[in-house]
Amino acid sequence: MVYIGESGLIMNKKAQSSLDIIRIGFIRFALIVIALIFVILVISILVVEDVGVEQLNNQLFIERSLSSADCLAFSEEGRVYSNIIDLSRFEPSTLQACMDAGDKKAPAAKIAMTNLDDPTRNNLLYYNEEEFIKWDPFTFDENVYLKTIKQRYVLIHSGDKLMRGKIEFEVISPVE
Repeated sequence: MVYIGESGLIMNKKAQSSLDIIRIGFIRFALIVIALIFVILVISILVVEDVGVEQLNNQLFIERSLSSADCLAFSEEGRVYSNIIDLSRFEPSTLQACMDAGDKKAPAAKIAMTNLDDPTRNNLLYYNEEEFIKWDPFTFDENVYLKTIKQRYVLIHSGDKLMRGKIEFEVISPVE
């Protein structure tokens, strides 16, 4: 038998079935390509491409300040007491020595400590004060500088006394 195909060519039954197989193959291939493009688009939307390490660096700065024997934490006989601030160590030189790693992209911070037992004894401490003052007005844009503000209730060790206190960290990091 002879068939006339869509293109007007005269084909036998075997040629017609081969042409149908090719058409179905192209349709399947096109559908698979469309499905793959859809899957790739969905994955690219769901996967976060920009890993914000600045927030992590700011949090690490706070945790190290409160928990390291080299920083503000009170230590006695080799034991470090986290969240107990040694008032004698609450100085810029201590914090600078503790955090200084020679990193030019180091964060800048303002640390305000409020003594809840004696409100007249409040302390303020800066780390990279010049950068903090320079960067603070630009923290409204998180694409330039990221500012993290955290408050913690702590104990303040002064001499042999422990007093209740609150410490507030404002840490600013430039966004890379």
